[in-house]
Amino acid sequence: MAPPSWIGWGSVQTGFGFRDNVLLSQASEERSGFVRSGIDATVWRAPQGRADFLASLKAQGTHYFSARTVND
Repeated sequence: MAPPSWIGWGSVQTGFGFRDNVLLSQASEERSGFVRSGIDATVWRAPQGRADFLASLKAQGTHYFSARTVND
């Protein structure tokens, strides 16, 4: 049986929490709960001859529920 020529793997992350100073400001502190999510994915093609291929993707984001200065 021949080994696979393409190999891929990835992960998904989620989380939530509360920040008592969203912008780390000394003058106007803003409190808000948040949700955070992200993905990681990688695809690799096993070498065949002199060439191989590797691609990677990473994305993440944070949404604050009540922080007006961040979500505008």
